[in-house]
Amino acid sequence: MSANLRILYDDKAIGATLSASPSLASTLPVGNLKTLARSEVARSTSTADQDILGNLAASAPCTCMALWRHNLTTDATIRLRLYSAVDQGGTLLYDSTAVPALLADPFGALLGGYDPLGGAAMGEYQQMARASVLYFASVSARSFNLTISDASNPDGYLQAARLMLGAYWEPTQGADYGPEFQWIDDSIQARAASGALRTPIQRGPVRQVTLSLSSLARADATALAAIAGRVGRRGEMWFSLYPGWTADDAGAAALEYQHGFVGKLVGPHGLSHRLPLTWGDRLQIQEV
Repeated sequence: MSANLRILYDDKAIGATLSASPSLASTLPVGNLKTLARSEVARSTSTADQDILGNLAASAPCTCMALWRHNLTTDATIRLRLYSAVDQGGTLLYDSTAVPALLADPFGALLGGYDPLGGAAMGEYQQMARASVLYFASVSARSFNLTISDASNPDGYLQAARLMLGAYWEPTQGADYGPEFQWIDDSIQARAASGALRTPIQRGPVRQVTLSLSSLARADATALAAIAGRVGRRGEMWFSLYPGWTADDAGAAALEYQHGFVGKLVGPHGLSHRLPLTWGDRLQIQEV
């Protein structure tokens, strides 16, 4: 069943103590999974299976894991295990088993003579911003083990920029029809003496989604106000407008990927009491 939008805003991995087995490249350590700088990634030294191990600061409810801006292929798998005690001890609370890191385009969605068989269900730009996400029933975890496998990766190493783990928020009623998706390009253009339009300062485009929520119940309105107050325009979040849609429709994989990213609130936010027991809000989230 397709879900409503989901937001993971209280990332427990950022405060976790992380380690890796085998050890990662000395200049691109496992700690880079907790930073936002685009140049700071965690990278293995080969394509051997990689375990990312973590102890959370305290036991915390978890329903979502997102691995962001990685180089994994459609042959890759990920496996997340959550434990009740530190150092992957105590009770095994959750085991995703090995699942595909990326979903391939279904055969009918391929462009003949252009798209490779098994190509990831995302456009060319998203190949630079790949994400693997797991959603699962809530458990109170103290430690985790994320196993990444991609033995045939053509890069010769496995790499990711950000790992997020925690509990997502999902409203009872989803976004209104008409959410707007945009590529935001801050490149600077100027006219040359010849009159030609040049782009002397070029920056890669980022994604932005603008949406309205006009049917929020009281509990959802209260929760969303708390989320916005907590993260403001400073904190980052995992945002997905169409989470889990691919489970119902393989053709929706590209849609799910396109509208899911790590981002920040950038637009105005404000709750309105629209009707008795009904509130509304408008969100604008931009990719970091």
